[in-house]
Amino acid sequence: MFIWSFIVTLVVILTYAIFVVYAERKAAAFVQDRLGPAEVGPKGLLQTVADLLKLLQKEDILPTYSDKILFRLAPWLIFTAIFWGFTALPWVQGLVGSNLPSGIFMIFAVVSLDVMGLFMVGWGANNKYALFGAVRSIAQIISYEIPLGLCLLAVVTFTGTLNLQEIAQQQAIDSTFHSYLFGIPGIDVSAWGGVFTWNIIRFPILLPVAVLFFITTLAECNRAPFDIPEAES
Repeated sequence: MFIWSFIVTLVVILTYAIFVVYAERKAAAFVQDRLGPAEVGPKGLLQTVADLLKLLQKEDILPTYSDKILFRLAPWLIFTAIFWGFTALPWVQGLVGSNLPSGIFMIFAVVSLDVMGLFMVGWGANNKYALFGAVRSIAQIISYEIPLGLCLLAVVTFTGTLNLQEIAQQQAIDSTFHSYLFGIPGIDVSAWGGVFTWNIIRFPILLPVAVLFFITTLAECNRAPFDIPEAES
């Protein structure tokens, strides 16, 4: 059962990543008034697949004076931390890799391990510029983990549970919880479903929390305008 859960989660993550990267590049292109991916496949749909094939053919190079054990172990640690976090996410009703009572806490704990991987690769490269870049990236991630954790705690405060499956179920149309429009008693929208049963509608105070959560996740993922650690042109 564990092996099948691992395989299904891995396939879902990789497939999801392909389409999300394409969607992000298209959205960024729209905002910046350009086309974005347009050459590979119809409307550039296969551009991410082409990039994946290109990266798989890259030469695997180790710096001459690097700590080879740390340098090779770091990517595995980062991947394991991120993958482990995905296992606690509820994909659909009743389908979750690890239905843990403390799912949010587990995700926040294991995803934080990627900081160790970043430091290992920066230190293992035995290069001062690589170390500077790793420390800069680590500083940004640690700084934004605090507001990110506070955003998650705000949701836990209103839902009363750390279990992600239960949090999702509370927002379902067949939930036993009553949903009131913008928290106003008497305006029961439980039967409407959709966005009307979302926590940001049931508890309007979570709207600014959702905005803050979005900003902090951009910083955690090094996406624009917080992409300085990646040093992309």
